Amino acid sequence: MEMRFLVLLVLGGVLLGAGVLYVDMSRYVVEVETACGPSYIFTAPLDDYVNLHKWLEEAGLVERYDSPIRKKAREALGIRSEENATIEQWNALVNLSLYMLGDGLNAVEEALRRAGVEVLGVGPGSGKPPVDKANSGTVVAFVRLGGRGEVLKELEKVAAVYNISVVVVDLPRVRAFEGNKTVDSVPGLGAPAHGLVSITIFGRFGDVAYYVGKPDEETVKSVARYLRERELCGVAVVFVPSERYIPRLAPAGGGGPGERQSLLTALAAVATLAAAALLLHRGSRR
Repeated sequence: MEMRFLVLLVLGGVLLGAGVLYVDMSRYVVEVETACGPSYIFTAPLDDYVNLHKWLEEAGLVERYDSPIRKKAREALGIRSEENATIEQWNALVNLSLYMLGDGLNAVEEALRRAGVEVLGVGPGSGKPPVDKANSGTVVAFVRLGGRGEVLKELEKVAAVYNISVVVVDLPRVRAFEGNKTVDSVPGLGAPAHGLVSITIFGRFGDVAYYVGKPDEETVKSVARYLRERELCGVAVVFVPSERYIPRLAPAGGGGPGERQSLLTALAAVATLAAAALLLHRGSRR
């Protein structure tokens, strides 16, 4: 097959238990097999962990929640608003939140590992599942569940003991590789914006091309056809909800000074994303 949707579990896309939200991200990944290898279409912002956090909230899977732990961390650091925080303040906030979640975060990770789950990263979340009551905070786990759905029941117990919410984000396997191909212009969509960096959650691609919008099935098929016909292997086409998800220097095709971000601002944004990903990627230490 030239194109296949990656479906790994019979659990479905979203499951909600007592204190635990499970999200199957394979529903948002399309693998396109070209003559020289695979490329991918992401219909959700699977380029980095920070974007994925934001998307969970915008998609309504979690709601914004100012947990006691988050408040205490902000107060301790003298941060009035997270949106106006500097890179250093934001990184310090994530670190302090990690420390304050402490035992609950470790318990989530240990439960996952005991069940044989591949843990990619575990860290603090800024929201909670809408039906959960107010609690101490949220732990977000990026994993490859591998059909071990029984661990979700165990995580419900962990959530109850530590008075937390647990969001389990299940990521499919993706064969990312760095080719020398570039996405120029998809018929019907035009030229994409290109990411400042080509590293994603799944590894490095030769090119990461961004389009704003929620694609329908025909659009996905059109992009897949373009990738196959042009033999564009080793690239990722990412559909995002808005411009603010795109780490870039300038819109495709250029633009006036008002349309451009400075190089310093763009690099700062990428530094923030990279720092967050490193903090979340605790799984690599084992």
